[in-house]
Amino acid sequence: MIRPSLIFLKEFPDSQRGTLAFGEVPSGLPFAARRVFYMYDMPAHAHRGGHAHRTCEQFLICLHGRLDLSVASPAGADAFTLDRPFIGLYLPALSWVDIHVGTKDSICLVLASDIYDPADYVNDRAEFDALAVGGRD
Repeated sequence: MIRPSLIFLKEFPDSQRGTLAFGEVPSGLPFAARRVFYMYDMPAHAHRGGHAHRTCEQFLICLHGRLDLSVASPAGADAFTLDRPFIGLYLPALSWVDIHVGTKDSICLVLASDIYDPADYVNDRAEFDALAVGGRD
């Protein structure tokens, strides 16, 4: 059973040009992205997420600002803070995520393993809890 986890991206600092951070498959990222999206102009203390995915995996990076995440999965519950652009949060399938925006200037980049499919979303927490318990077997 794979647990949600932080992944530190490789960095190349350059005092003249800034820092470049990157991840590659399979040595740094857990999957090849088939969809990329980002969230911005979010008010401080806004709530995002509030769902899980049946099969889609995600990798979240807070490019700017701060995000506090509560994650539940068949492996248990965890809390994470993303506030550095070289740290990403890997969310395996069946990870319920609640994202709390810490600062109004936060920007969240999301890499997804699959294209958008409304049928992949689990929006009801009771349904997710039943699926997660089944995932522990």
